Amino acid sequence: MSELPIKPNPHAAIIVRDFEIESAEEPTGMSEEELFRLLAEQIDYMLDQRAEHLFSLFYRLDVREDLVRKALEPDAPVPANEGLARLVIDRQKQRNLTKSTIRQPDLGEEWDW
Repeated sequence: MSELPIKPNPHAAIIVRDFEIESAEEPTGMSEEELFRLLAEQIDYMLDQRAEHLFSLFYRLDVREDLVRKALEPDAPVPANEGLARLVIDRQKQRNLTKSTIRQPDLGEEWDW
C-alpha cells in the first residue's frame, strides 16, 4: 500500500515563525495535527510565561477578540491552549484563502517603493 503524499502546509511557516516554535521538521511539510500539537504546547507556555506577547500576536494575526475570550472561559469545551491554537490555525487558513482569491491591481510604477 503506498502512502498518500503530504500536502504542503502553507500557513505552518508563518505560525511557526510568529510563535517561535522550534521543530526539526520543515514547517511546510508538517501535518496540521502536528502543527496543532506544537502550537497548543507553545500557547500553553506563553499563557503562563509571555501572555502579553501572546495577546499581541493574536491582535497582529487578527484573531477575533470575542473568540479569544470564549476560548479562555473556564467552562470552554476544550482547554484554553487548544482552543486558542485552533483559532490561530483557522484564522491563518482564512487569510491564505483570501490572499489566493483576491488580487490587488497593479498600481503602476509611481507606487513602487
